[in-house]
Order: sequence, then C-alpha cells, then structure tokens
Amino acid sequence: MPSTRLLWALLPCLLAAPVAAAERYSREQLERQLSGAESQQARQALARLEPAQLLPLIQQTLARIDRDPVPAEALLHRTLLRLREPGAPHDASGEKLLRSLLGYQPQVLVPPADPDHGRGLWVPAYDLAATARGTLAIWQRQDQEQAARGALLSRDAAALRSMQGAVLATVFGAASRGQLQALASSGPWPSAALAVLATRLGDEGLATTLLAQASDAELLDAIKPLASALTAAEAQGWLQQLVEQRPALASAALLAMGRLLPQQSQDYLLAQLDHPDRGSSSAQALAGAATPAVRAALADILDTAPDGPRLRRALLALHWMDDAAARSSLQAFVVAQARPAQLRSEVAAWLR
Repeated sequence: MPSTRLLWALLPCLLAAPVAAAERYSREQLERQLSGAESQQARQALARLEPAQLLPLIQQTLARIDRDPVPAEALLHRTLLRLREPGAPHDASGEKLLRSLLGYQPQVLVPPADPDHGRGLWVPAYDLAATARGTLAIWQRQDQEQAARGALLSRDAAALRSMQGAVLATVFGAASRGQLQALASSGPWPSAALAVLATRLGDEGLATTLLAQASDAELLDAIKPLASALTAAEAQGWLQQLVEQRPALASAALLAMGRLLPQQSQDYLLAQLDHPDRGSSSAQALAGAATPAVRAALADILDTAPDGPRLRRALLALHWMDDAAARSSLQAFVVAQARPAQLRSEVAAWLR
C-alpha cells in the first residue's frame, strides 16, 4: 500500500540521526526537530493509513526508537491517538502491544509548558504510557457499548443491569422509544441510565425513583432535561421535591422552575423570596421569567411588603430583569414616600 511504503521508507530518515548527548530539549529545539520535511511527510502518510496498518507501524517504530527518540515518540503518540478512531483494530494482540507501553520510560524530556510550575523540572514531551492507557480505556468502553447494544436488541435486561451506568446512558440515549419502554420496568437501573430512561420517556415515576437513589452530582446533570421532558405540573412537583429534599440542589431546581413557570411555579417562587437560603435563587429565577404576571406580582410586593428579605429580593428580581417595565416599577418605588427611605436611596442608585 503506497501510504505504508512511504511512511516506512521515511522511518530510516526519521530515526537515523545520531542521538543527542542529552535527552533534554527546550521546547524550541523539539519544535525544530519536528518541523522538517521528513516529519511533515510522515504525518501526512500516517493520516492516510488504514486502521489495520497502525499496529504494525507501532511495532516497527518501537524496534528502532533508540536511534532517534524525538520523531519516533511523536509518531507513536499520533498513532496511538489514531487507534481510538471507530473501526481501528483492538483485538487481543493489539491490547497486548499497547499494554507493553504502559511501562514505557520517556526518552524525550522538556520543561513544563508553564515555566512557573516546577522550575527546574523536566516532563515527558510525549507521555506514551498515559496515551496507551487512554486508548485502552476507549477500546474497553467501545466493547462495553457494543455489548450493551447487543443486549438491548435481544432485550436482555439482566445483562444490561450488570453494565456500567455511563455505558447504559450512552446506549439508551440512542435507543428507540419502544426499546426503552420495554426496559422501563425491568430495573433497578444505575442512576445515569435511569436519568436517560426518565427523560426519554417523560416518566414521572422514574423521575421520582431517580430522586430517591441518585447522588446530588447525578441529579444536577438531569434537572434541566428531565424537567423539560415532564409535563409542567409533573415538573413542578418533582422540582419542588428536589428543593425540599436536596438542599444543595435547591438553587438549580428553583432556576429550572423559573424556566417552566406555570402559575403553580410562580406562586412557589414568590413564596420562597423570604427564605434565608432559597430567596436569592428564587429572585433570580423570577427575573429570568420576566413575564407580565411575574412583574405584576413583584410590583405588588414593592407596594405592600414591609422592609425585609422579601421586599429586597423582589427589588433585586426587578433590577435583574433590566427592561423598561421593570425599571418603571423601580422608579415608582423610589418616589413612594411611604416606603423605607434608605432602601429607596439604594434603588435610586441602581437607576442612575
């Protein structure tokens, strides 16, 4: 194959130069060594290789790496990255070859990219052990996803339940609605997979199960898509449970509530304005909604509420809206002599 012959013909040129006295290079020296015509041709030839040709190239490069490690390590690094592409071979022999690189000792060292981090230290120009480890991990994930797709097609729920949640989340994300409906009642599922099931199916029951079992971090990623997938009333109820049961996620849930804003959500957010922990997030959520009904409710608070957190957060919500209608309500507050003088002075400063 022409590309292979060209690349292998270039290897003697790339690897034939005498080894430098030291294995340490400045980054400028390294760049100069890799900017020659031979290195550029090697990169182009590598890009044209078929996936099945990559493992033999690694073997040949490793056999000659001591002659000039700079271009050899650069070539190995790029080849290992290409092995991550779909269709690249990762059979037992390929895995054995990459595992042999896990203990590779770098022969090319350079200063850290940031000179303020570790002055006097030297780091690998190409960490081939880490790159090989990353490629092996991607191969493992590809194999797991392929196995999950097979189990999904055969509706083997038991096999699917034994797999990692992240793998199932990827496969469930691409499955048909019919396939997911067949699996919905076949749990328990890991939280990452359950979040995809609940979102894709818009299932309130699965959402409730997710709330009971998932960690805060897992729930945080699910809040926005899942709230959008449920009906407005279902989303309001689920988000309200989230606020009450998961204090660390209350702000995110309140903001999601503001995006939905059925009447029930509006009333709930207004009621939270004087809450010591949730009030500011509720004001932010109301500001993001900025509907006429919200403006009217906030203006009513400006007219009637005593000085305190509720009044101040209603003012903040209107301030954050930053539109003509909100400014009009704030201006009316400034000239209302019955309202607290110090607070009217602060709001006047906002409007300047």
